[in-house]
Amino acid sequence: MMLAKPLFTNARQAWQRRPAAERRRLSIGTGISLMLAGYLLIQQVDFTGMTGTGSGDAPSLRDARLLTALPPVTSMTADTWRQGALRHSLVLDRLEASDDGWRLAGRADSLEAFERFSTWAAQQGWWALDWSLSRDDETGLAVEARFVAQLEREPTAAFEETTP
Repeated sequence: MMLAKPLFTNARQAWQRRPAAERRRLSIGTGISLMLAGYLLIQQVDFTGMTGTGSGDAPSLRDARLLTALPPVTSMTADTWRQGALRHSLVLDRLEASDDGWRLAGRADSLEAFERFSTWAAQQGWWALDWSLSRDDETGLAVEARFVAQLEREPTAAFEETTP
């Protein structure tokens, strides 16, 4: 405690010896620096884990609302896909069911036709994850797509580093 008083006195005297314009510039600069440091600190701190609403890994209330807003998954057959494609101006040449969903290949009149078809599939609970569109001829598009019933997450494999 004894050391703090002379240190504070010396700092105050050094501050008072500076010209008023320099003290003003230093005060403004210090205030801006503190505000920037506070902003950066706020950006780095995860306040969702501090609210006491559960663990940090649990989905947030916003995520829960978004998940409940998703349409239910409709069971689809090859005929259902073909009928939906025809209603949206697509002609399917190949249709394959696989473990990870459905693979479709065919032709579309326009990009908008494929977008309408993808929207229809999403309303059935099927999402186009991989697709390829290319010019088939002057008036159409060649379409290849993979539809899945649930949205996939990127695999999160544990990274293990070998020790020498």
